[in-house]
Formats: sequence, structure tokens, C-alpha cells
Amino acid sequence: MTTKKLMTYARVVLVVILLIYLLLVWMYFKDNVSQLTSFNLLVWFVVVPLLIFSTILLIRWRQKKREQQPEPESVKTAVDKSVSSSDSYPLFIYSSLCLPEGDSWAEIIENDNDLTLLSETLTDFDGLPMLIKPIDRVITQPAFVYDDDLPARTDDNDDLLNSGNANLIDVDIDTLTLRLAALISEQLNLSEAALSVLTQHYDLIAHQEHNETNAALHAHPEWQTHYITSTHDDESVSADTPTTLISELNIYLCVPSIADTDYLVKFVKQQLMTYGLPETLLAITLLEANSEDHNPLQFFEEQLVVLSADEAKVCLLLAADSQISEVWLDEYLNTTETLNHIPTEASTLFIFYNQAARTVLDIEGTTNVSALKITDDAEQINRANDETISARSSQYYTRHLRKIKRLLSNNAFVLSALREDKAHSKNDPQIKTKATPPDHESTTTHSLSTKSLKILSDINPSKQPYDLAVFMTFVDSFVEKGALVNEHHLGHYMPLNLWLQSLISLSILTQLAVEDQHESDIKFLITQHKHCCMLWLVEDFDTSE
Repeated sequence: MTTKKLMTYARVVLVVILLIYLLLVWMYFKDNVSQLTSFNLLVWFVVVPLLIFSTILLIRWRQKKREQQPEPESVKTAVDKSVSSSDSYPLFIYSSLCLPEGDSWAEIIENDNDLTLLSETLTDFDGLPMLIKPIDRVITQPAFVYDDDLPARTDDNDDLLNSGNANLIDVDIDTLTLRLAALISEQLNLSEAALSVLTQHYDLIAHQEHNETNAALHAHPEWQTHYITSTHDDESVSADTPTTLISELNIYLCVPSIADTDYLVKFVKQQLMTYGLPETLLAITLLEANSEDHNPLQFFEEQLVVLSADEAKVCLLLAADSQISEVWLDEYLNTTETLNHIPTEASTLFIFYNQAARTVLDIEGTTNVSALKITDDAEQINRANDETISARSSQYYTRHLRKIKRLLSNNAFVLSALREDKAHSKNDPQIKTKATPPDHESTTTHSLSTKSLKILSDINPSKQPYDLAVFMTFVDSFVEKGALVNEHHLGHYMPLNLWLQSLISLSILTQLAVEDQHESDIKFLITQHKHCCMLWLVEDFDTSE
């Protein structure tokens, strides 16, 4: 047991003893008033209680003094080593978000209206209408799927699609699946500009492949007349085709398993085809939001490793959930103790891509983010499991916040500098002998006095008061250095969907970065996962180019 715990327990015990003592003395002299002389009053009601109270204050003073002492060098070295050995991944993120509060940072943060309303169809245990918080602007259309013969959307067939004569097939779909399809459709509409950039790039690939096919006409003279026109038309396109091409697009769909996932996969595929993405790219991987086989951290780790390659890579992620459904209520709400939960809904769209893809993709509204996993070593994790410490306990969360604080201070809030140091040390072994982290304390303190920090987390203040208190000590450490700090805690959005907790927080961070581009601002997000935290730090584009 640590000294800090022993001191805390000692203080608690002494306080209890003091209270019991005063109660017993008062009861004794209440029945023996004749013995209450001036001397006894002074000794039993003043001297002894003061001695006990002084001991409590002394222990508290010693505890504060120990907390203010700098950590031993061995502890600092261990923390710095664990942080510096972690891998920081650069990536570019485009995201769009759909919440009842709005679609952008300003709308969400500044919206203080009461968005709840009484449902006309959902009732609680007593048969009374339930309070819900829907996205009113999303209109649910009749359930349908497109015919397999439906062509990709072009200027020529837009009128056909809008006219309703596109061979739509009516199907019987439950209300939850229908609502999820509407949310996904709305998300694609919000991201139409970004999807058009992807479409243009894959059109270039298609033209290039067509040109390579036309090269075969030189093999036989009779083919030349047939292909001469198409070859001439493609010359200008080939001249503009970039040398780096992204031949693969990984598409992921994250929805609750209680919905009709087969219908949603087909719906998303057909929707993406109408936006111009070629059918050959549309291999969709399903992520079940409530399955233990998939979790946000595992997805982030897998994608970060893929995107860290030198080859151009792109990932498209769609996530949606709606709790405003009888199906969802029967599956979740009626089997849990969240009696005061207000059903709501949300959806997100992400396009992740790496530096190599950045050279050929110019998506407006993209944010340059560095992702870093902060975790414990195997010994600490095993100890946590043995002591049955909660995944979100203060012990592990406090350790991670200390690591993040030290990392940000030592690297002046630029994780790319850490990556460059690691790259240089791999290329030049001699640099490893100078691996001692530089002391940026003075320069960081000076720079923070001119900076504004915007710190986001996925903490739910109403359900995680202790985590919030720990986080505020982290914030106070930067305030003491002169920084202007604004913190926002976003865990109250979709509290029963772990995927959207992390995704909404990350999307709001990118929205903030796009809307607020002051050079003096530093923006980062901390998301909690089992036995680790993820740090998402917005960096300047020039930093990683």
C-alpha cells in the first residue's frame, strides 16, 4: 500500500475517532453535570480535541508536501521512456457529423435549446409518452432498395432518379433500419463535396486503365481504326493524371446488429454508386456497434498501422445509431437500469487518409491530426486485472494524463517533432546515444503564455465526476503556466454507444479545427479506452509535409 493511501486512511480514522470521542464525552458529562469543572472542561473539550485535530492537520500538511515534491528521476525516466517509445501516427481526417444539436462545432456547442419532445409512438413502462431527442431535419423515406441495373449518378440520369422512375423495389423494413438508412443518406448529402473529390480521382484511374487497354491496338492494324478516336480523346486526361494513384478504398459501416444489416450494406453501396464511386471499389466491411469482436480502439489501431505505410491509403467510415425505435427500446432500454435515458440519434462520416494520399487528394475541410496511444506496460495491466481495477478508474487515468501532460510539454505540442527524432535515430545509430529528451520547460512555459488551449474529452460529467476532477488537475497544470484553457467534455452524446462516443468526439475536434484556425490555438482530444487513452492532436499542415 502506498504512503499516500496510508496517510489518507489515517486522516479518515482520526476524524472518526474525534467525532466518537466528542459524542462520548458529551454524553458522559450530560449525565454527570456536577463533575464538569473548569479544569475538566478545558482538558476534555479543548486540549484533547485540539491534539487530535492538530494530528489530522499535520498529516494533511505532510501529504500536500509530498504531492508538491518533484517525482523521482527514476519515475520520470520510466514515464518518458514509455511515452517516447509509443508510436505517433500522422493522418488527415475529413469528417461530417449529424446530431440533434446541429452539424458543426458552432451549432453543437452554442445550442442551448431544449431539443426534447414527446414521442407520438414510444411509451415508457407506465404507458406514458416518452421524451425523445430526434434529428428533425432528417426525413425518413419509404423503404426501398435500388435495382441492380440502376446506373451510377451522372448529370444525364439525375432527373431520372428525382422523378422516381428508377425501378425502385419496395421492401418491408423495420423502423430502426429505415431510420438508420435515412441518417446515412443525410450524412452522404453533407459530405457530397468530399465524395466528389474521391470520385474524380477514381475517374482518373479508370481513364488511365482505359488508355493502357488502348495500347494494345498497336498489336494489330485492324484495331487502329476502331480505337483511334477514344485514344485521341484520352490524351489530355492522361497528361493530367497524377503519378500517385489510390487504387483501393476501404469502406466500413458501423451500425447496431439489431438492424437489418444486409439491407443497410446494400443501401450504402447503391447510394455510393449514385455519388459516382465505381462499383468495383464498393466492398463494405460491417462493424457491429454492440459486438465485443469490434471496438473503436481496435479499429483505430488497425487503420493507423495501415495508414502509416508509404503507399497512398484511404479509409471511409460511416457510423449511425438511432434509439428512437421500439426495436431498440426492447433490446436495450427495457433490460438496463437507465430509466432516465432520453433516446436520441446520431451519425458520422469519416475519410481517413495518409500523407501519400494527401498529395493527390485535396478535400476541403480536412484536418491534419496526430494520433498517439498512451498505455501502461504489461506489468501494470496485469496488476490492474489482479486487483480488479475498473477500466476507467482514477489510478490508470491519472497515470495516462501525467504521461500526456509531460509529452505535450516536452514536445511543445508538436508530435511530428517526436516522429522526426525517431526517424533520425533509426537512420543514424549514433543519435541513440543522445536520446535524452531536451528540457523544454522554460520555452514551453513562455510559449504557453501566448497560447490558447482547447481541450476536448469524451468524459460524461454527470456519470464520471471523479474522472472529471482528475482531468481538471491536468487542465490546471497548463493554466498555471499562463495558458488560456477552454475544456469541453462530450461524453453525454450517445452514452450507450461506445463507437459514437469516440467518433463524435473526434468529429467535433476536426470541426473545431476547420472553423477556428487561429495560429495561437492548440487543440487536442483525449478519448478513454480499456487500459489506455488516445491523444488526438491537431497539427499544422506544414508540420508533416
